[in-house]
Amino acid sequence: MLMDCPDAAKRASSVATVTTVSDPFPIDVLPPIVRQMVEEVANVATVPVALPACQALGIISAALGAGLAIPSDRERKTFPNLFIIPGAESGSGKSVTFSKMMAPVYAYQNDLRAGAQALHYSLKAELLRLNRTLKSAAAGKELIADDMLPGLIQRKEVIEVELKRRPKIVCEDVTREKLQVLLAQNGERIFSASADGRQVIQAVLHGKGDNPYLKAWSGDPVDVDRISREAVPLEAPRMALLWLPQPDMMTDMFARRILTDNGFLPRVLPCIVDCTPVQVAMKTRRVALETERPWNNLVRGLFETYHARKGAPFVLRREAEVQRLLINYYNSVVGRRRSELADVNPFAARWAEQAWRLVIVLHAATYAGDAHNQVVQGRSAEDAISLMHFFSGQQLELLRRTRAHAKTEAAEAVFNMLAAKSEITARDLQRDRIAQNADDARALLEQMVLQGKLVCRDHTPLGGGHTTRLYRRCDGRDTRDT
Repeated sequence: MLMDCPDAAKRASSVATVTTVSDPFPIDVLPPIVRQMVEEVANVATVPVALPACQALGIISAALGAGLAIPSDRERKTFPNLFIIPGAESGSGKSVTFSKMMAPVYAYQNDLRAGAQALHYSLKAELLRLNRTLKSAAAGKELIADDMLPGLIQRKEVIEVELKRRPKIVCEDVTREKLQVLLAQNGERIFSASADGRQVIQAVLHGKGDNPYLKAWSGDPVDVDRISREAVPLEAPRMALLWLPQPDMMTDMFARRILTDNGFLPRVLPCIVDCTPVQVAMKTRRVALETERPWNNLVRGLFETYHARKGAPFVLRREAEVQRLLINYYNSVVGRRRSELADVNPFAARWAEQAWRLVIVLHAATYAGDAHNQVVQGRSAEDAISLMHFFSGQQLELLRRTRAHAKTEAAEAVFNMLAAKSEITARDLQRDRIAQNADDARALLEQMVLQGKLVCRDHTPLGGGHTTRLYRRCDGRDTRDT
C-alpha cells in the first residue's frame, strides 16, 4: 500500500526552512515520508534540502541491496544500487544530517550483530562437539562412516568461518582489498558510507589494479588471485555508496582523468551543496518524532524485506509508459552526445541507466516492503528523469570547473617550458606529461594559438622528411600576461 505520513501535507507546510541559498534539487519528486524527513533535517541543520535528499536516496538504495530489480530496455534486470557523492564544506551541517538520516541503518546493523553474537554461543558449542568427535575418530576411539566424514569436516570449516564473521552493513575507511573480503562475508552486498569521505576517496585516487567499486556497481563477477593473499571470488557483488567530501576533494576527483577513463566517475551522481551560513533563531531545533519514526520504519522495512533476501531478487512489473519515457530520455541524450556532450560522452552514456536505477529507489520509497507487489508507474519514471536532470547538471558543472582549472594549469606549464627553450612541439608536452597524449597536446597548443597566446610554424628538414609544427611565444614576449 502507499506509504504516507499522518497529516504530512499539513505539517510540511509548517516547516519553515531557514536556508536562503539557491537549491535546485527537485524535492517534490520524493515520496511523502522521505520528503518530510529531508525537509525537517534540512531545517534543523540549516542546510539546503539537496544534502539530506542525496543521503536519503543513497540510504534507500543501500537498503534494497540485491533484493529488488526491474527489467530495463537493455538488460533483463537492473538493480538500484547508486553511487552518490554530495560535497559540502566542513562545519556546514554534514555530520548533523548524516547522523539523523543514517540512524536506522546503524540501528539495523547493531541488531544484526546482537543476533549473530547470540548465535555464536550455540555455534561454539557445536564446534566443540565436532572437534571432540573428529579427534576421537583420528585416535581410533570412535568409528565414523567414510561417507559421513567429509560432511563433518565441511561443517567444521563453515562454523569456523561464521565465528570470524561480524555482520556488517556499512563500511567507511577500508582498503580495496578488504572491501572484497567484506563483500564476501556479507552476502556480496555492502554500503560504503562516510560523512567525510577523504580516506576512501584517497584510496580510489591512488589505488592500483582491479577496482572492486566498479565491479560492485555493475554486479560483475570478481575472482582475483594474489600471491600475498587468498583469492576472494565474488559472483554478483552489489554496493551502494554515499560519501560527503569537501568540495576540494570533489574537484580533485573530477580533475583525475584516470577516474573517468576507468569508469568510476561516470558511475557517480555528484552534487556540490552551497551551504551558505545563515542566522538561526534562539529556539532549539530538532526533528519531530512523528517525522523520524516513519523514516526509520521505512528504511528498516526495506532492509528486512530486500537487503536480507537470499537468492534471486524480486523483479518489478512496470507500466508500458515507464519504458516509453526512459527510452525517449535515452534517445534525447544520444542526440546531444553527438554534439554538445561529445567531450563528456562517458558520463552522458550512463544517464539513462542511472534513471532506471532511480526508478526502483523512488518506487521502493513509495511502497516500502510491499514494493515488489506494486506495478511501477509512469510517474516514477518522470520523477527519476527529473532527478537525472539535476544530477547531470551537477556533473557537467563539475566537469566544466575542473576542465577550466586543468587548462589553466596546462597553459602555465607551457609558458614555463617556453622560458627554457624558444620553441616546443606537441611531443614535448606529451613527454613532460603536460598532456595525456599527442591529440590532447596538439589541441591545447592550437587553442593557445587561437587565443593569441602562441604562434606556430611548420618546419620541414632541408633534406625532406616529416614536417613538425613548432610553437613559440608571440613576438618573443612572456605571454603569461596576455
